[in-house]
Amino acid sequence: VMVIGLLIMMKSTGLRALLSLILNTILFFIAVEIDVQQEGSGVFWIFSGIAAVFCAVTLVLVLGWNKKMWVSFTTTMLGTFIAVAISLLVFRLTNNGGLHFETMEYVTQNPEPLFLAETVLGSLGAVMDESTDII
Repeated sequence: VMVIGLLIMMKSTGLRALLSLILNTILFFIAVEIDVQQEGSGVFWIFSGIAAVFCAVTLVLVLGWNKKMWVSFTTTMLGTFIAVAISLLVFRLTNNGGLHFETMEYVTQNPEPLFLAETVLGSLGAVMDESTDII
């Protein structure tokens, strides 16, 4: 029902957004497979790279290949980088105080880089939404 509503109300833009969702889902599973093959050794870098690809794919499909897309991409990447930098600074200043990695007991990888990778992916959507709204 949601997909049909999206396509009816937004027409070609909705179709491009749906295509973006499908492509990003495929890319996400590829990134997870690469992470599993590397046994979590580069989880932060894998998901930071895939976040940039998510951003580029989504913006090109939704906005097209133009100046607005490039400005949105640049501000999204910069905003996400700043969010991660703030997270790292807070982690260092508080010596990871308040973070309870023991709740991630089921994780077979080092939880700190995994948490940072989650920070990248979690902030990407919010930053991209705001940067495209502003631009």
